[in-house]
Amino acid sequence: MSTILLDEHLGGYAGYLESLTYSDYWREIAEAIELRFVQLDDVGIAAGTSDLVIWRFYQANGLYLLTDNRSESATDSLGTVISAEGTAESLPVFTIGSMNRFRTERDYGEALAKSLLQHLFDRERIRGTGRLFIP
Repeated sequence: MSTILLDEHLGGYAGYLESLTYSDYWREIAEAIELRFVQLDDVGIAAGTSDLVIWRFYQANGLYLLTDNRSESATDSLGTVISAEGTAESLPVFTIGSMNRFRTERDYGEALAKSLLQHLFDRERIRGTGRLFIP
């Protein structure tokens, strides 16, 4: 099973992501890897929870995190957490390169779905990569 935990900024996009990844074109792959999207509240994590707590949770539970491209300047930012706690076995963070394009361009969303599914289809290859920008 491939479960994607949506960062709090992406919670409203679960249905859109499902429609992209389970489209007629990608359905067979999405079903083969048992892709599903969950929101923070689905797994008992409150909005505003620190990146460190979220990182440790999704690593411990075998989930993948999908986030938007946020600033990495804070000392408790996701980028800092990845650098400090990431190992060769860590699951990656999938990062949407352009939220604006994701929101407004269907082609970009479809490219994002393709990239995400390609990465998840070869899960062992992506361990330890830290952050993977998609599409």
